[in-house]
Amino acid sequence: MTSPSIPEAFGHNKPLFIADKIAKYNYRQFKRVADSTATWILNNHKLRKLIFYMSTFRERRTTTEATKKRNNITLDSSPTVLNKVLSFK
Repeated sequence: MTSPSIPEAFGHNKPLFIADKIAKYNYRQFKRVADSTATWILNNHKLRKLIFYMSTFRERRTTTEATKKRNNITLDSSPTVLNKVLSFK
């Protein structure tokens, strides 16, 4: 049932072996495309800015809130916090 010229196919269906090889090849090709795209975006400031504005409102809001939390600035209505924010300028 298997070809003796393919040692990895020993004990397995040859079509399954071929499908596995094709799937692994496609995965490697896609991974290269995804990695190079990520590198391109990270190294190109204008492209990074464009992609930031292409994101959804919810994603931008999450990023903004995370930055606020990191800087310990909250914008609630208490006067002490508002004074802190206003004096931050």
